[in-house]
Amino acid sequence: AQYEHLLTYFSKQAAYHPNKAAVVYNGHSMSYGEIDLESTKIACLLISMGIEWESPVGIFLDSGIERVLAI
Repeated sequence: AQYEHLLTYFSKQAAYHPNKAAVVYNGHSMSYGEIDLESTKIACLLISMGIEWESPVGIFLDSGIERVLAI
């Protein structure tokens, strides 16, 4: 349920403020629109690999903006 609230929040922010910075890390930033686009690409890739909704998927990344996309 909490995950759905995060998805709803990001979807609304991407719709209303697509160019607003959502994440800033070490001088790099991504907007809500960029995160929405890139996370959709990751979701489509996982679905094409047979991963289903709420299936656990391991994440191994260094600290950075990419970690937000993976979550």
